[in-house]
Amino acid sequence: MALIVSPRLIDQRLRNRIMEVLEVVAAGTAGVHSVGASEFFELFYDLLPYGERGKNRSNTAISNAEWAAIGTVRSLMDDACDSTSACIREADLNLSGWPDRIQPAAEAALKLMWERGRFSEDVEEAVPTQQE
Repeated sequence: MALIVSPRLIDQRLRNRIMEVLEVVAAGTAGVHSVGASEFFELFYDLLPYGERGKNRSNTAISNAEWAAIGTVRSLMDDACDSTSACIREADLNLSGWPDRIQPAAEAALKLMWERGRFSEDVEEAVPTQQE
């Protein structure tokens, strides 16, 4: 028997994944070092597609304030992606300064999301119940 996952539960899980990616980006150069230069971008764009400035997917688990903070990070990530080579090496990405420029915005977005907490992965919730 197939398990049916509700749209709300998918939204909660997606929000949690965005928080995980923001943790990598908020680590700045250490985040690049932990996943590599390509994955630094790819992990982010797996969840928040490139070039969708000002456009947010529908997600009932993400507040308007959180979307605004995520949008700031997305804009910076898009700028960084636009100004770096697709096959940039880890050291070169770190030397470009982009991870350090993006880091404060990612930290702010992550802090805002942690103020509410993480949602359950298994049960629909109106508010997050899992704290840091």
